[in-house]
Amino acid sequence: MSRGRVKQYAHLEEEWIQLYNNEGLTFSAIAKQYNVQPETVSKYIKGKVEKRMSSRFSEGSIKKWVREYQKGKTFADIARKYQVSETAVKTNVYKEIQPVINELKWAWVSLYKKGKCLKTIGSSFNYHPKVVLNVIKDEVNLVNTNNQNVYEPFIKEWVKLYNDGLSFQYIANKFDVSVDTVYRNIKDVVTIRNKRTCTKTIKTMLPRWKQLYDEQGKTLQEISQYYNVSVSTISRHLNNEKNK
Repeated sequence: MSRGRVKQYAHLEEEWIQLYNNEGLTFSAIAKQYNVQPETVSKYIKGKVEKRMSSRFSEGSIKKWVREYQKGKTFADIARKYQVSETAVKTNVYKEIQPVINELKWAWVSLYKKGKCLKTIGSSFNYHPKVVLNVIKDEVNLVNTNNQNVYEPFIKEWVKLYNDGLSFQYIANKFDVSVDTVYRNIKDVVTIRNKRTCTKTIKTMLPRWKQLYDEQGKTLQEISQYYNVSVSTISRHLNNEKNK
């Protein structure tokens, strides 16, 4: 290695050591992140780190991360949940699933070109639509896509649920997405309701609550969860209705 090369990457040496020791990255992973050759990373830090025989994370932990990723959780979400670094999650998950993903990629591309939606493809292979999108987007001209494409298969149902009186929070919980995701995707095609406890809204929803409680046997707690209104509010108005 020339003197110029040594000076060029000397300022990254401590950072590379930290990534190797604390984040569990390999020389190749570090090299890819910094757009250099693995040999370059090795020459700088191999004498300053202990040779690692295997990941410092247990196989069980990594498998949990993989399952979370397959369900559509982001690396940041997984990292926060398990209190590890995002880089560690990304590196270990990719290492675990990349061979499988490489085999599935062209099957997914073929299905997408035949008109199958991301949700259908993902369900068939037990992967969230976002994972499918990330894998095939460059091959099917979805490079500049946004979450609208990912969640498009759900939007019609979200609109129906919201128009039926269910809350953004309930829909988000049901589909394991954020409230903002639901709001962002349907706000332009639904009439946003005012605060749920206002008199006008209560009058609108009361017949439905009565039907659920009297005819379908739903509990007050279930109705409360569906409509994001307190149990006491529902109970009070149902009782008032009975006493009329």
